[in-house]
Parts: sequence; structure tokens; C-alpha cells
Amino acid sequence: MINIHVKTKAIDDTHLAMQVVYQRPVTLGHVPFTASNGVVIDVVGSGRPYLGEVNGTLVLGIRGSECPEEYSRRAIRVALSNAIDASKQMTKALKEFRRKVGR
Repeated sequence: MINIHVKTKAIDDTHLAMQVVYQRPVTLGHVPFTASNGVVIDVVGSGRPYLGEVNGTLVLGIRGSECPEEYSRRAIRVALSNAIDASKQMTKALKEFRRKVGR
């Protein structure tokens, strides 16, 4: 059973798209999570998905229980200093997170 499915894709050198495609509530019990590469997976206060750099740390915010329905599957696009590398880092962090959560 899949507990979380997140897609990240570098659009160009400085822009990254991210979409939380599917997420079961069980995932919220495992955040905050810091991957071995330093990427942090957490939930922001609004509950909306978030992606960005906070004090030099790459942060992926998954959906929280307060997430408005209109944001539940919407892809977000952000500017990052190195989107291609960030996408690779996110993929690695999400694999680790899925192993922790149980896929």
C-alpha cells in the first residue's frame, strides 16, 4: 500500500515543480523528518504543500490536515538556486521517508 506519492520535476535550472499526488493520514505521524542528505519533510501551519529553502535547508511541506481542498492536488512551482540538484535531493529524501512510513 502506498502511503505517499510526491512528484518533483526540474522545469529549468532555477524552477522546480512539486505535487503531492497522494498522501494517507498516517504520514503526518512521521513528520518532521530529516533525510540523510539534510532535506526536511514537514507540515506547514496552513496545511498547504510547500517547497523551498529555509536558512539554506531544502524543505518539503506535505499536506496537513488543515489543507483546503482546492490545494490538495495542485502542483506548486518555486524558484530555487539549483532546481535540478534540488529535484534529485527531494527524490532521495522522499524514498527514505517512504521507507520510514512504510512505503
